[in-house]
Amino acid sequence: MDQYKTSHNIGINRFFVTGRSTFIGKISEIEGLRRDGRSFPMELSLSVSGGEDDFSVTGFFRDISERKAIQEQLIEMERQSSISTVAGGIGQYTTKENRNTFEKRIAARVHFGK
Repeated sequence: MDQYKTSHNIGINRFFVTGRSTFIGKISEIEGLRRDGRSFPMELSLSVSGGEDDFSVTGFFRDISERKAIQEQLIEMERQSSISTVAGGIGQYTTKENRNTFEKRIAARVHFGK
């Protein structure tokens, strides 16, 4: 937990001294920390508005745990598909099964906007 506070404080101090930040104006994937102490993947987007002496910082945070889990599943499916293709024969069923599952998940995500 101290690691997060230290990194945050370094970033804030850098911004106040230089007016620059590694996070402002772009979307970054970082590790968030829940109240119970568990970490989770999240997206962070920061923007600054106002003048040099009078400004405000707006931040948007989004929990991307589900997206990361799906990406890991897809990577594993692709790995299994590659292994099955190399194995041949019965592996063709596994490859087709994985591809169908992959296509159904992608279609559902596109359809429901997630």
